[in-house]
Amino acid sequence: MGSSTISLGLGLGGGKSATSSGSSGGGGAAYANLLSASFDGTDDLLTIAHAASLTIAGDMTICAWVKRTQLANGEYLPILTKRPSSHTSTNYSFYLDALDGSGQGGLRFYDGNSVISPASPTAIPANTWTHCAISIDSGVTNGTKWYINGVAETNTSTATINKSNTDPVLIGKLGAAGIYGEGLIDEVALFDSALSASEISSIYNSGTPADLSALSPLGWWRMGDGTGDNDSGGGAPANADTIGTVVDQGSGGNNATGTNGPTYSDSVPS
Repeated sequence: MGSSTISLGLGLGGGKSATSSGSSGGGGAAYANLLSASFDGTDDLLTIAHAASLTIAGDMTICAWVKRTQLANGEYLPILTKRPSSHTSTNYSFYLDALDGSGQGGLRFYDGNSVISPASPTAIPANTWTHCAISIDSGVTNGTKWYINGVAETNTSTATINKSNTDPVLIGKLGAAGIYGEGLIDEVALFDSALSASEISSIYNSGTPADLSALSPLGWWRMGDGTGDNDSGGGAPANADTIGTVVDQGSGGNNATGTNGPTYSDSVPS
């Protein structure tokens, strides 16, 4: 069946049209995803100012599409972090890690108490778009679930979300630590609930980013495809443009600002 243009309640930035790909996920029909955010591993990041709503106390979920080129300093690709210089006050930190020096990135999460790793640490391959998610039933033994490309890892992880700080939320940098990620990140979403396996599978949507609005994300940063997203000059986003503002498409109204020159890329998951 050929694609057809449809109208979604959640608009797309830059006058982009949504395009059905014949399958449903998240909050509705799959639709066009044309841009992602590219980080150079040196100083690029997106900054989301602190807001009380971004401080999670209890259950939560973070998910994103990532395409790593290499891990920053041979170690990390930060996805979404709220980590101050006093790292034991970290509220959440979700990232890829290759501390063993292998260049392979396993999923990691830090809750301010301890580093949580999947029991089956599937490596995230280089130069390949991969959907990564963590769903946390806070404080519950084995209540932390990891997902790669919509499939649950074999895991026995436990995280407790009980720390707070007034630092910003960052994409592409490991909080106040001077560690940056090199690669592409897209469709970052933050939820103040522990999503189910079926909900994570619908977000993955067989490899095509989908409308998440029906799942009520607390924050959702679409990297150039959201209503109001712009480049550093205030214009409509396009490939290789320096990122200006990535508008929060979730419920919180917490926009991300490009810092030190991350750019939009037309490499996207599909």
